[in-house]
Amino acid sequence: MLGQLASAPRSGYEIKALLEDGAAHFWHASYSQIYAELRRLSELGLASEEHVRQDARPDKRVYTITPEGREALGRWLREPWGLASLKDESLVKLTLADPLPPALVADELRRLKTAHERRRAEFEDRIAALPPDASPYLALALRKGVHAQRAFAAWCQEAIESLGDPPAADDAR
Repeated sequence: MLGQLASAPRSGYEIKALLEDGAAHFWHASYSQIYAELRRLSELGLASEEHVRQDARPDKRVYTITPEGREALGRWLREPWGLASLKDESLVKLTLADPLPPALVADELRRLKTAHERRRAEFEDRIAALPPDASPYLALALRKGVHAQRAFAAWCQEAIESLGDPPAADDAR
């Protein structure tokens, strides 16, 4: 959240829109998470909060990073960067798939491969739509998404082939 406040004061709604526009492909946050974190940052003195009255809409709270918040953000950015964590329901299901016929497992892997290929295309479209003044770091982060989705799709194909590339479950009937 501090990173989202570093360039300009923002409301929780504006932060959510920024995340949806850029980081949502690799970092999801709900409105409730965003607002809770903004309150926490304000309580810690890392952000200040201003109540803004609006005529045609409900009032909003706009948060601004404080000097202490900039220092905390700088410290956090200088910490070693961690590996991507993988929380993947498909891998959990795959490890438990022994009772299923291989054709059904292969069907799910084909569906998953298509989903990863679609997600890769979304990353590429997002990169192509970046304005000329966009951060080069956002483009690099999105490129990692392209590579990850390409690798996931390739793994799906490898897994299908390791099962002997069985015909679709409907075709096996």
